[in-house]
Amino acid sequence: MTGIDLIKQQIRIANGEKLEFDQGDITFEKHAIECGITPRIPPATLRRRRARSASTMRPAAHGVRIDSHVYSGYVIPPYYDSMIGKLICFGSTRKVALEARPTGP
Repeated sequence: MTGIDLIKQQIRIANGEKLEFDQGDITFEKHAIECGITPRIPPATLRRRRARSASTMRPAAHGVRIDSHVYSGYVIPPYYDSMIGKLICFGSTRKVALEARPTGP
């Protein structure tokens, strides 16, 4: 993790602006580990019918984040990749990131 907002920089470039930094300005501040979250439905079954999310999980721990668009009752469409979110654990070192754990439902 570098602390640089990549989306902001992409928008700046798309607007014809220059980056706010040089390659030599980039330093790594933290470590992150990401895992894709998919439903517990075999892909062949998911292709034949829609699946509905019974609940959602929100982390309650420092250094843990879930990026997802899913809500309770969300219908998982069979037309796309079945990834419904990402679990991201981060910390000052790789070891700290590996030890981060989500808590709660």
